[in-house]
Amino acid sequence: MDALFEIPSFDVIGADGLGRQSATTAHAMAVFKGQLYLATGSAVARNARQAPRIMRYDAAGQRWVEVYGSPMVAACARAAVPDRQLAAALGETLSAPGRNAGSGLGSEVPRDTGYASMVVFQGASDPEPALYVSTMSRGGALILRSTDGATFEPVGEPGFGSPEIFSFRTLTAYKGRLYAVPAGTVTDEYLDRFVAPAADVYVTDDPAGGVWRKAAEPGFGDPLNLSVNTLCAANGRLYAGTHNPALGFQVWTTEATGEAPFTWTRVIDEGASRFQRNLVVTAMAEFDGALYVGGGLNGPGTDPVHDIGPAACELIRVWPDGRWDLVVGEPRFSPQGLKVPASMTGPGFDDFFNAAIVSLCVHEGALYLGTHQWEAFQAIENGAGEVVGGAQLWRSVDGETWEIVLEDGNGNPADVAYPALASTPFGLAVGTQNQSLLLRLAGRDRKDTTFPAGLSVLIGV
Repeated sequence: MDALFEIPSFDVIGADGLGRQSATTAHAMAVFKGQLYLATGSAVARNARQAPRIMRYDAAGQRWVEVYGSPMVAACARAAVPDRQLAAALGETLSAPGRNAGSGLGSEVPRDTGYASMVVFQGASDPEPALYVSTMSRGGALILRSTDGATFEPVGEPGFGSPEIFSFRTLTAYKGRLYAVPAGTVTDEYLDRFVAPAADVYVTDDPAGGVWRKAAEPGFGDPLNLSVNTLCAANGRLYAGTHNPALGFQVWTTEATGEAPFTWTRVIDEGASRFQRNLVVTAMAEFDGALYVGGGLNGPGTDPVHDIGPAACELIRVWPDGRWDLVVGEPRFSPQGLKVPASMTGPGFDDFFNAAIVSLCVHEGALYLGTHQWEAFQAIENGAGEVVGGAQLWRSVDGETWEIVLEDGNGNPADVAYPALASTPFGLAVGTQNQSLLLRLAGRDRKDTTFPAGLSVLIGV
């Protein structure tokens, strides 16, 4: 019961997309030079007013300051191609908000649609730790670098020489090197935000120099791994989680000795014996001597491209010797024997609409996780009398006993996910993903589907 009294109370320190309602997603946060930085993404990015930004929180003044905004570039064919995940899930009409469409070739559009990952790292050319940020760009993902937190510059080639790479996810520091995984593919025909051109892991000891090498063979030698989705340093090792629509996610690990590519060992396969319903590793974190692995489906409750789901998420715990426990999920047999959830909680924390664990973060001795909860879309589709649902934030001090901290999107069903968590000197920061536009379009025949728009940021103290 003591833990119940330690749950922080949350205050909203940013709402309405921080003054730009087109800013729908808080993709990542980091503390740099004692200040909180936020990477935003835009569902619609057709003009300068809708361009994504990197924001810094001025705690003394309790205000947000823009430190970087996407430059404007001439529109290319890829600026208007459809998002095939959205098109498969919601139809061609509803996939339009994800496009940079509306501008003809030659007119100007934001170069970036968002910023996916942030990390503080000191490479061989950095005189001091720098803030590195990955972009989400239809002309090929970039890595941005800042040494002062106020000015940012690209380092290296778009997509590390492959302009079909839409973004880089989970920039991760390990043993003096920086790692990155491609996230999403953009071509002249389509955009896929989830599946990369190849399931690669890249590494460098000098990101400012822009030279990256492959840290593993593609897919760790398994062509069924379509992407590497998540990286995490834990217990002196580096772990990677994959996206595998054929058999379920895998988790691999390495000590990264010698020169890349390194030797990797598989510790989990076939979605921890749950197969496709554990499609992809969506978040990982080290806590109390173990690696916690959040999985699920990274689409709107389903993966419509691969016809998987719906299914609720699970939480797995991996020990340094390779043993793993089921923490949250459905009981089953595995090659390691019978697995019963240590929390005595079923998939999705007993909520069918929690499709994925999208963030994990340790703060003041407790492990927090944020979910993607899509009940609002189902309520509209079913013609429910009230549109309900929204993201959840859970907390545990022992990894097994979990209590809910925030639910129902903190009162906004359109806040469907908490993709960004950060432990800061000011408290636990929580960033939201807001899908008010898609809900309004999905429920256009109803009068109760207008919800507060734009991402929010909360701080728990």
